[in-house]
Amino acid sequence: MVGPRCPAHTPAAQAGHPESQPGPGYTPQTLPTPASASALVDARAIASGRRRSTTQTYRLAQAATGRR
Repeated sequence: MVGPRCPAHTPAAQAGHPESQPGPGYTPQTLPTPASASALVDARAIASGRRRSTTQTYRLAQAATGRR
């Protein structure tokens, strides 16, 4: 049988165990997106000097990526 069950008939309850607590898991807000991934790659390229940018953008990228 598959599907929702009342608390008295869950597999853990039938085995005599307490219900497990939900873990942290991933929410849609915490999953990496292609836009955020490309922004990180872009910041790394700017911080390393492989991509041209203004001095201010270069310094911000260095601070964001931890490069000095």
